[in-house]
This record gives sequence, structure tokens and C-alpha cells, in this order.
Amino acid sequence: HSPGDGEHGVAVEVHVQRLEYCDEAVRDPSQAPPVDVHQPPAFLHKLLQLAGVRLHFEELPAQEDPPKPQEDPPKPPLQIGSCSGYMELTVKLKQNEAFPGPKLEVAGQLGSLHLLLTPQQLQQLQELLSAVSLADPGGLVDKLNKSRPLGAEDLWLIEQDLNQQLQAGAVAEPLSPEPLSNPLVNLDSTDLFFSMAGLTSSVASALSELSLSDVDLGSSMHSDVASRRLSAHAHPTGKMAPTPLPDTLRPDSLVKMTLGGMTLTLLQTSAPSSGPPDLTTHFFSEFDATKDGPFGSRDFHHLRPRFQRACPCSHVRLTGTAVQLSWELRTGRGRRTTSTQVHFGQLEVLECLWPRDTSEPEYTEVLSFPSSHGSQASARPCAHLRHTQTLRRVSRSRPRRPATCHCHSELALDLADFQADVEL
Repeated sequence: HSPGDGEHGVAVEVHVQRLEYCDEAVRDPSQAPPVDVHQPPAFLHKLLQLAGVRLHFEELPAQEDPPKPQEDPPKPPLQIGSCSGYMELTVKLKQNEAFPGPKLEVAGQLGSLHLLLTPQQLQQLQELLSAVSLADPGGLVDKLNKSRPLGAEDLWLIEQDLNQQLQAGAVAEPLSPEPLSNPLVNLDSTDLFFSMAGLTSSVASALSELSLSDVDLGSSMHSDVASRRLSAHAHPTGKMAPTPLPDTLRPDSLVKMTLGGMTLTLLQTSAPSSGPPDLTTHFFSEFDATKDGPFGSRDFHHLRPRFQRACPCSHVRLTGTAVQLSWELRTGRGRRTTSTQVHFGQLEVLECLWPRDTSEPEYTEVLSFPSSHGSQASARPCAHLRHTQTLRRVSRSRPRRPATCHCHSELALDLADFQADVEL
């Protein structure tokens, strides 16, 4: 990710030690479904089994910085995460747009995930993820607009042109510049029909943004103008159609991940004064040495000695088990919405401070859920986080002015009975 404006870019690498690939999500070749070479299947299924997955982070120099002749060689990428235990990904690709569902669907299972970040790295990762999910290459958008399906605005332009041709010499009734707010539009169920004055033949017009999942396949999309056309007495000029427009957002991508446990260790400073010189190597070697998962108990007190050896410097640690992550992207014409949901079966936010000249840290339980431990534990998650972000493109008022985007975000957090300890 290169933000520009003289700022440093960042890169994230995923190192995989072992990868097993199975086509059509079957491990036995004799169980593979028959493939018709003349008619490709509507959906493709892929199965990926991974082992030894590690995440690395690299900070790139700014593009405007001139290279120095005596500059030190670039440092290798720094490890920021490791995955242990069983990891499997199921990928589902849609090849036929006539079928409902997202174009890309990924479902995964992961044993445990450990992350070690500095505040600066956390901020840079947030910028990278936001750029990946919201940025649209301008060249690709221009190419797609030249060969895209007809939309409501295109149908309105065609109707306007037909009215001018059919009623030559007569003053045509002016149409509203907004095609969706035109009082001549008749809404019937989930179909949208445009009334064409002067025509007696049947027409078929529907919103191109609607997929087959949004309409009733049993209903006909053809309508006679004489029976569908709105008369001036039934609907006065300027009155809006009473039926609301259906949502035209299509599901584009869907990612679902289930994690047995995860830890996020956020260092207090980017360069801690205490601790080993190579903190990253020392931290992840502590978890690579043990083959069994660290989340075996009802509480997280047994993890404190291990993290005390792995990270002997001040930090804030988030520990969670039975984590379910869901991320969905829905797109429409000029609008896209991303929805993120995270469920935690158990959750703890712990502050670990190391005073000078001491061998034991001081702990502060910033957030804990006592009801999720022991015999009082329930199947309901103790924390549920929901985040929705909508990006809407605003049309340009002038040809040379760049298009602007309006962003709207919603954040909701549901917590069970919890305890918070904050020292002022």
C-alpha cells in the first residue's frame, strides 16, 4: 500500500510452509462430480489446507526519497503474526451471474492466531485494509462502464429519445431528471416499468441492478402498456410512487472465519527499552515450541507466565476464544457497503506494565467476563461487534471536477455482564 504524499508505504507478506490443494472440495479423486466441458458449472469449489502460516510486515521507503549511495541494505520483513493448529479454507467461485449469492465466498477454520504489533503498525494495517476494500482503479471502472448492463438512467435516456422521435412536431411531456423519482414510473411488485406515451406494443423494462435472487422467477417481466400505464387522473403530476424501491445492492464477496483462539499483543512503544534485542523472534519462538494449543482452560490466567517469558515489556493484550469473523461486501451502482461482525466466546483485555528494576509485571484487567468462566459459562458469545461502512459516489457537478465520495459508518458493540478495571 502506497498512500503517496511523501509517506512511507507498507506491505504485508503471507508465508506458507505447506499447502495442499483439492479441486471441487473433494479429497478423493474417485468422488469428483462429472464435469461437462460444453457447459461450465455455475459454481466452482476449491479446498486449501495450510500449515506453517506466518505474517510479515515491511515498511517501504517513500517514493519521493532519493536513493542514498551509502544507505544500509533494506531490512527483511518483520514477522507480526503466526498461525498454529489446523487451518482449512474453502473457496466458492460463482461463474454464472444468473444464480444468487456472492461472486466470491471464503469459509475458513483456524486453530489459533498470535499477533505482535506496535501502535504505528496497527495504524498502518488499518490504512492498508481500508484501501484494499474501498479503492477502485479508475481505469477499470471506465472500461466496465463502456460495456455494462443498462441501468435506470439508461432506460430513462432511451425513453426520452423515443418520445422525441415518436412525437415529432408535438411538445413532449417533460420528464423528471431523476429517473427513479419520475411520476410516470409504475412500480408493481419487484418490477419497474416505464410508461411510454404513444406506444401500444408490449415492452419489458426492469432495473438491471436486480439479480434473479431479488425478483420472483414465477412472475412475468412483460407487461402491456395499456394495462400498466398510469393515467393522469389516477396519479396527479408530481406525486411519488407509493411503493418503495427495492435494495439494489448485490452481494459481491463474503468471508467467514472461525478461530479457536487469538491473541493480539500491542506494545506500549514502537521501540521498547526493556526486553530482548530481537523481541519478535523471541516472542514467536515461545509459541512455536509448543505443539498443543494455549487455549485449554476456562480462564486466561495460565497464559500469563508464557507471555511473561515471551514479551517482557509493557503492552496491552487482547485474548479471545471461539472467535467467529464475518466480512461481507455488497456493491451497487455508485455505492458499496462493507459489513464486519466479530463474535467472542470468551474475551479478556489485559494491561501488562513492567516497572523498572522488577522481575514481575503489574496486571490490570481492563475488560473481563467472569460469567463466561467455570460452571457459569454459556454458549452465547460474551461480546459481539458490528461495523457497517457505506461508500456512496457523488456525481460531479462539473466535468473537470473529480468525483467525490461520502462515507457513512455505524458501530455497535454488545457485551454480556462484564467487569472493567481502569486506573486513572
